[in-house]
Amino acid sequence: METVAPPPLAVVKVGSTSVSVLVAGRLSEPLFLHARVLRLIQEPDPARALDAVMGDVAASVSRYRPRTGLVALGELGRLHPDLSRSLARQGYPVWALSGPEEGRVAWWGEQMFYAHPITVVDVGGGSTEIAGSHAALSLPVGTERPPRPEVRFPAEIGAPGGVVAIGGTARALGLLFGSPLRRETLMDYARRPPACWPDVDRVEPERRPLLSGGLCTVLWVMEGLGVERLPVSERDLRWGLWLSARLGRAGRWPGG
Repeated sequence: METVAPPPLAVVKVGSTSVSVLVAGRLSEPLFLHARVLRLIQEPDPARALDAVMGDVAASVSRYRPRTGLVALGELGRLHPDLSRSLARQGYPVWALSGPEEGRVAWWGEQMFYAHPITVVDVGGGSTEIAGSHAALSLPVGTERPPRPEVRFPAEIGAPGGVVAIGGTARALGLLFGSPLRRETLMDYARRPPACWPDVDRVEPERRPLLSGGLCTVLWVMEGLGVERLPVSERDLRWGLWLSARLGRAGRWPGG
């Protein structure tokens, strides 16, 4: 008996430094994956910049005719609550994630691929989330906010079962230095500008200014967790958002 494919579901993550899209009927078979580096956290008027990008997102997604979807905001939404209201007025189903929620969703989307418990590190532009099966924290460090002396790594966070890094900047570092990332190697290159890193031209030009802050953040997390190696996943927060949406968090996608 022929099975009927489930209708596509669209999820969009509006981050501090990128806007990323995932459309899939089944999470194992994405129909559309796209990420655009956009340093909204640096924009004097992030709402205007986001409006222009969302027009392109809607046009790209519409060809797949999703009936439901979800647009989620993390640290950028926490800094600019008006962005969530603006997106909702345009008809998008919006989820303004708290810091712990962002960590839990990121962990959920990655943990499903492992038979053992893991800790997930999601390196973002304005914040970094660290989450395991029992705790999720959001820390005010990231590619646009390199670690500062006054920001202490939380002592209660451990790493039972292993640690995995997710997110666009983590993937870029993995592309340059291999996965798992090795603390000794990263410490060496932290002393050099990204322009002197090997094969840096393999990273899209828009993301290169984020590499130095991302490397410093990853090193800070590795030291805090006491790990010398950090595997990098090809997935990111979108996978957890898709699962959340499939289980009922989503609303009607405009035009769907």
